[in-house]
Amino acid sequence: MILNRDGQANLQRDDSIQNFSLWAEQMDVVLCNPPFGAETAEKRAEILKEYDLGHVWETGNEPGTWNMTKEIAKSQQLGILFIERCWKMLRSGGRLAIILPEGYLSTGDTDMCAAGCLNISTSDPWLSFREGSSWFQVPI
Repeated sequence: MILNRDGQANLQRDDSIQNFSLWAEQMDVVLCNPPFGAETAEKRAEILKEYDLGHVWETGNEPGTWNMTKEIAKSQQLGILFIERCWKMLRSGGRLAIILPEGYLSTGDTDMCAAGCLNISTSDPWLSFREGSSWFQVPI
C-alpha cells in the first residue's frame, strides 16, 4: 500500500524505543519482529532508564525471582527492550505476537526476561515454530 502511495495505510516511521510513551496502551494487537543480533544493542542511558529491562537486575531471595535495581544497564539487546515496549503498547485484553531468539528465554544473561514473560503470559502456551525463534501471546 505504501509503495503505491495510496495514503490510507496510516503507516508511520518512528523510533519506538526512543519514543517510549508513543502509543502507550492504545493497541489491541501488536505484531513485532524486532532486530536482534550482535550489533543491535541499545547503549543510550537516557533511553535505557525508561525501561525496566534497561536496568540491572539481581536474583531475588526466592528461586526464580528477580529484583530490578536502580542501576542503569550499560547496554541491552533491542529485542529484549521491544518485549517491554510492545507490552506497554497494549490495551487491557490486548494480544502480542513477537519473534525472539530462543536465547532470550533460555540463557542465564536473560533469565529475568524469561521470568517476566512467563509471568505476563498466563493462559496461552509458548509455541516454538522453528529452532531459534519463539512465538507467544500476552493476555493482559
